[in-house]
Amino acid sequence: DNGIGFTQDNYDSFITSDSLYKIKKGGKGLGRVLGFKAFQEVHVTSYFAASNDSGMPMLKRTFSFDPTSAVKGGIEEPIEGDLSIRRTSVLLKNYIETYQKHCPKDLEIIGYRILEHCLPFFNNPNCPEFMLEDEEQKINIVDLFMEKFGLDATKGNFSSKGNFFSFRGFKMFGDKHSEHKLVFAAHKREVVSENLSRYIPNLKSRITDPKKGNVIYVGFIEGPYLDENVSNDRTSFSFPLHRVDDEDFLIDQPCLDDIREKAVSIVEKDLSNYLGEINRTKKDFVRNYIVNNAPQYRLLLPHLDSFIVSIDPNIDLNGLELLLHDKYHKISQQIKRESDKLLQDEQIDMDSPVYHEKLSGLVEQINEMSKSELVQYIVHRKIVLDFLEKALRRKEDSDNYQLESLIHKIVYPMRKTSEDVPYDQQNLWIIDERLNYHSLLISDKPLNTNNLVETESEDRPDLLIFNNTLAFSCDDSILNSAVIIEFKQPGRKDYGKEDPITQVYRLVRDIRLGNIADEHGRQILVSQSGVQFYGYIICDISPSFDTIAVDKGFQRTPDGVGRYFYNKELSVYVEIIPYTKLLNDAKKRNAILFDKLGIPR
Repeated sequence: DNGIGFTQDNYDSFITSDSLYKIKKGGKGLGRVLGFKAFQEVHVTSYFAASNDSGMPMLKRTFSFDPTSAVKGGIEEPIEGDLSIRRTSVLLKNYIETYQKHCPKDLEIIGYRILEHCLPFFNNPNCPEFMLEDEEQKINIVDLFMEKFGLDATKGNFSSKGNFFSFRGFKMFGDKHSEHKLVFAAHKREVVSENLSRYIPNLKSRITDPKKGNVIYVGFIEGPYLDENVSNDRTSFSFPLHRVDDEDFLIDQPCLDDIREKAVSIVEKDLSNYLGEINRTKKDFVRNYIVNNAPQYRLLLPHLDSFIVSIDPNIDLNGLELLLHDKYHKISQQIKRESDKLLQDEQIDMDSPVYHEKLSGLVEQINEMSKSELVQYIVHRKIVLDFLEKALRRKEDSDNYQLESLIHKIVYPMRKTSEDVPYDQQNLWIIDERLNYHSLLISDKPLNTNNLVETESEDRPDLLIFNNTLAFSCDDSILNSAVIIEFKQPGRKDYGKEDPITQVYRLVRDIRLGNIADEHGRQILVSQSGVQFYGYIICDISPSFDTIAVDKGFQRTPDGVGRYFYNKELSVYVEIIPYTKLLNDAKKRNAILFDKLGIPR
């Protein structure tokens, strides 16, 4: 440093704790102490001009200090020479490893860090020369500032609760910067630095200038209020950081949130061209995703402008799906609230143009919402059928198939009743659309342990997970029909002592002998003509099982793939549905829905 050096006044101030000698420049007398956070020794050599009566033109002062001892040396020594040798050297030694391993080694990056820390200093046209060098490279920091920043920084002013602040926005060009920053400064130096992407999601990645390449933005905030409230170690401010929602907490000074909010609005205006292009790109991306991949969110298309700014430009498809789901829920709830408010407003004139305008708008939005919900359900069906198709394949590197429990879970959750499972979590439509509408349901529970069928019988499908039963009625008031569904493992050939047909017949008898009650234990009325039973056996028909079915009178279904039989004595119609038929029939029934939405089959 070729300044005036460690003259007697400067040295006296230096060895005085909390010196106010340079308070006008923001000096608090703590700089030399803070240096020991990262270094263990400091050595200073200063050549400076002597006073007129010293008899010599130059003086030299050398001293050192560390965290545990006072300053050593510091005595003036007269030397010969002229003012051209005036300089002060500060040597920082024994770099503490914790800091050293995180210190950048690239000289240009170090230069950028210095610029970021003291931007206003270098933005001054009268800034002195500042050199940064190591054994291999030498950089003029002022030239670096002119090259990468220029002097065309955005300048602005704003006020908050009677306090005035100046703002300067700097664009750093190049590839050696990491993040966009908002810097709160005091006495022309950085105090608090924040990542701007926390407040402007579009800045979670670099922005690009067509002529100069990658751009990193640094907003620099200064003002007397910040200077007056900076902490002694210059790492924080003494005023509140956040707003307090408390009427009893009266404060007439701005908090950091207040200052930041004003500054962020300036940044958004300053970068409007860049951010506008990012928003247009995101909007096209989201619109294309909804139209081509997620038509269930079409309701959101007219509302994209209201939330496109909040979307991370680096968002992946999973993140976008979650975000759209959340936005859809919020907007649909808002539409429902507005419609309820309109319908319940007894003061409104139903003949007025205002009412008709509001009503027309709400009806249009409700129609769109209903369409979206229908689309979501159709997409859900497509995904379920894809899962079912995968579940019916052989296991990798094996001749075995998945257990029937996996298919059971796709169709309906196991070990549950109709009181436990919401409508949209059951997929009984895979077997028959009519099965979705029922009053009672038992899934994978022994008959004598559930609350729906009161029976002493211990009969049930095999206690292993291979055999699982569903039973339910089709009428909410009087029980006049019930359905039993049996799943068997895909590819299974041998059933041992009891084949699935016999198992269904046994379950029919067990249920007929028992009393049927609801979840509260109240007896359920049974149709006077008796309960008609339907049985579905979902399995692959092996030659041995086909022989059993033929021996029990089962006929081929019209498509020649499955078998069916009506047992008059038990009043039960039983159909055997192979897994291939189950999947193909479900696909055919839903094909028209998929085609209308443009979902590939």
